[in-house]
Amino acid sequence: MANKKNKEETVEKVIGSFKSRQDRLYSTNNIKEYQRSIEKMNLAELQDHAISLGFKPSHNRSNLEKTLITQFHKRFGDIYKPEETKISKDKQKKIDSVLQSWK
Repeated sequence: MANKKNKEETVEKVIGSFKSRQDRLYSTNNIKEYQRSIEKMNLAELQDHAISLGFKPSHNRSNLEKTLITQFHKRFGDIYKPEETKISKDKQKKIDSVLQSWK
């Protein structure tokens, strides 16, 4: 069991090393999760988040949220679509065989 956990941690580290700085600043690549996370932030936190992403922070919360959502879509909209991703049967078989070898 420990060996499997080590392999999973290694995979996460490798995947994480390929992420850009901006990808790491977003807490997720899922728009619904991102919207929930910014709804929980106060204005100062939203402004800090905007600055960390390289955007000029607005003093108007509504405008700032719209800007952050727009920028999120620009960053992840065409790259990540987890709900719509379909894997061919051949690729799924390869994935399954790799996962089975880790057990």
